Amino acid sequence: MSTRWILLCALLPALLGARSSAAGPGEVRRAKALFKQGTALYKRGSYAPALDRFERALALDRRPSTILNVAQCHRQLGHPEEALVHFKLYLEEHARTKPGTPAPFADEVQAQIAELGKKVEALARE
Repeated sequence: MSTRWILLCALLPALLGARSSAAGPGEVRRAKALFKQGTALYKRGSYAPALDRFERALALDRRPSTILNVAQCHRQLGHPEEALVHFKLYLEEHARTKPGTPAPFADEVQAQIAELGKKVEALARE
């Protein structure tokens, strides 16, 4: 998946509309700032610091787009189990917050889930 994909994820909060958590205005502002920092770090290939920012943002305001970016960071860092969990969680959270609407990037996410599932199975056999 490309940098374009992660940049599109930055637009998801606006595209998806309402928050998926009960975060207050201050928490939402802080989460958005952390999300923006994470996106900039990810674009530079600084995946571990980006993951830190996205996880901190997620702790403040649970949004599908942030979960997706956590998954991407884990994938880039070679953490297949964590990436798999977060890609699945992204789809679940989107379905919970926007029932009946297709998740953005669902095809790419499903492909990642299939690929990572194979990697996790192979690691379990070792």
